[in-house]
Amino acid sequence: MGDNSSFASNPSGSSNSSGCANVKCLFTNAERWAVVGSLLATFLGALIGNVIVCILIIKNRHLRNSTNYSIMNLSIADLLITVFCIPIVTVDLYITDEWIFGQASCKLVSFAQNLALVTSILNLAVISVEKFLMVWFPFFLRKKSKHIKWFLIATWIIGILQSSLTVNYRQVRVFSGKSYCMDNWPSFQSRRQYVIAHSAVFFFLPLLFMFVLHTLTITQIRSMKLPINSRAKRSTSNYVRENLKKSLSFNRKVTRKRKAINMLILIFFSFALCWSPYHIYQLWIQNTDLKQVSFRTVNIVFIVVLWMAFFSCVSHPIIYGLAGNKYRMAFRNSFSWRRIPDSTARSSVKQRSRESKK
Repeated sequence: MGDNSSFASNPSGSSNSSGCANVKCLFTNAERWAVVGSLLATFLGALIGNVIVCILIIKNRHLRNSTNYSIMNLSIADLLITVFCIPIVTVDLYITDEWIFGQASCKLVSFAQNLALVTSILNLAVISVEKFLMVWFPFFLRKKSKHIKWFLIATWIIGILQSSLTVNYRQVRVFSGKSYCMDNWPSFQSRRQYVIAHSAVFFFLPLLFMFVLHTLTITQIRSMKLPINSRAKRSTSNYVRENLKKSLSFNRKVTRKRKAINMLILIFFSFALCWSPYHIYQLWIQNTDLKQVSFRTVNIVFIVVLWMAFFSCVSHPIIYGLAGNKYRMAFRNSFSWRRIPDSTARSSVKQRSRESKK
């Protein structure tokens, strides 16, 4: 997550108007516990939500496809942030106000955090490419769909390699008798270059790439539905009625694809909205003289962008539940006393749609 300790408690010694850079000086006890409470609620929501998503995909066969495996990978990455980041950052910054977990944990937490972030953005990119191919080149995707799993494995390999390169710069340093887990780069310039390059390669450029793909996908899928002539519905000709059935079946498939893509686009925009402020903040920190800024203001901004980044882990399960009919059905089947077969659920949905039309 970056050099969190130096942002929140300023061990480097930058001055501020109050003369105190300690979190306990910058915020009252009530303010600090309000932050702790919001982060705790985020932790519980992210933990429960993403565990449920993983269980649903594992237990339900109709959810076992390449897209949902990508979603499960995204949930696992969210769980890495939830388990290794949210509670430890909360304790480190807002309860103990110093690092108490040791040198090995300092490196491990940094590794897990970077791995989760890189893997998340790459998994979203894989999903975007898959849906683009599904709409524009469906026959090609059917032949190559088995290869998607190798791309998912590659996202973790890239994440592990990238996180391994920087973990050596993460160390526990002591200032005024207090320990802080923070980055220790050879120079400020090298740290600045890394932050800019990392944000560009593993966030902003992938976001731009996915935005272009989603735009092309939406444009194509909007033009895919076949027009249904009202006269054809009233025709008694077997040939006309057979073509009508094929057109209706095709349009239903397009509608299902559109709903699935809409859910994935919501996930994309949720991820971009939650993580963009954090990356912008990181870039701002690297290009700002903190001595000229109120350190309380810097910390308030940091709390907001940090919470938004963590809330990304909560938003994904919420979107699956609100926009994914298959996930709602799987949840009812997995966690209700009375299991509803998939075929029964489908027939009941069709029956309700017929009654609503009447």
